[in-house]
Amino acid sequence: MPPPAPEDIPTLPPDFEMLPEPQFDVRFDAADVILNGSLYNGSGYYGQKAKQLYVTLGWGAVLNGAISATETIHVDETGKQNTHFTCDQYFYLVHVANRPFYNGDNTVEVVLEAGSVWNETDRGIVTALTVQEGATLVGKVTIDGAELIPEPGKTYTGEIVVSY
Repeated sequence: MPPPAPEDIPTLPPDFEMLPEPQFDVRFDAADVILNGSLYNGSGYYGQKAKQLYVTLGWGAVLNGAISATETIHVDETGKQNTHFTCDQYFYLVHVANRPFYNGDNTVEVVLEAGSVWNETDRGIVTALTVQEGATLVGKVTIDGAELIPEPGKTYTGEIVVSY
């Protein structure tokens, strides 16, 4: 099939205006589901504006994975950081990993509602954590190096490390 003739190609009206890039934060809400995997916020690097990540696990939600503020890094085949590669090694562009790191802007707020379960499988950094009555967090929580057991309904803020 030949390409369309120039007069058949639609054009935009002269008064058409492009919308600015959306500045939305990111929400992840789950209920009545078992999830195996991790949720990361690796935004706010290389001149891009950071997005905030809000995670709510509702009744019946089970997450087997990490939740974390991260930095995204290039890695080699063994998972070690790769900070230099040539044009001939273009395939390394798609070898990326998330390393837990809070850059001061990539916040992660987590709410565990009653009937939810978070089984932490790695080390993660969150900036706000609320564990409501009847929710379960299987993992170790530390704030400023001090381990704590979250009180039901209390919201903790700061650089919170959750590990398995």
